[in-house]
Amino acid sequence: REEAEYTPPISKELLDEWMQVRRKKRAGPVTELVFNALKREADKAGWSVEQAVTRCCERNWINFDSSWVEKEIVKPYRPTQVVI
Repeated sequence: REEAEYTPPISKELLDEWMQVRRKKRAGPVTELVFNALKREADKAGWSVEQAVTRCCERNWINFDSSWVEKEIVKPYRPTQVVI
């Protein structure tokens, strides 16, 4: 079954770079389903889609998982209570 062509809403340069990584790893095309999965994980991490795709390019990842960057996610400061 052939997928309808889909162009993710990111810059052409960034998309070209990501597609190069995906081709090297013999991954399929970036379909709407693939892109929505990346967007969902980027949202979980509090990252923009562009940040997630950039990290994919930097680390040679074909997709993005928020658990891979957990240590980089800035969490709000919550003071702990000290019980005396």
